[in-house]
Amino acid sequence: MLTETADRLGGVLAERVKVFDQWRAVTGGSLDPGISMVDFYPRTGELIVQAAAQAWATQMRQLTPLLITRLNHGRGSHVVRTLRILSPTNASLRWRP
Repeated sequence: MLTETADRLGGVLAERVKVFDQWRAVTGGSLDPGISMVDFYPRTGELIVQAAAQAWATQMRQLTPLLITRLNHGRGSHVVRTLRILSPTNASLRWRP
């Protein structure tokens, strides 16, 4: 439903909504506990996600090629080209000198 509404609006917003919807379809919610989508930039094809912990960031790095392939499947083009994984923001997980 969101995708249909976004199609009518067109442009950058439409591409963002489509990628966010596709993300949900591809992951099936299995990454929801540890990965949050932050933004998508259609012009560059960069999808940005936030990891809740270092383990989730590691898992995302391993899954990146597969996720990009699945996100682009059936779209006729390579809409998502890169996946940037932001490190956890939890202060206890940060390195301190």
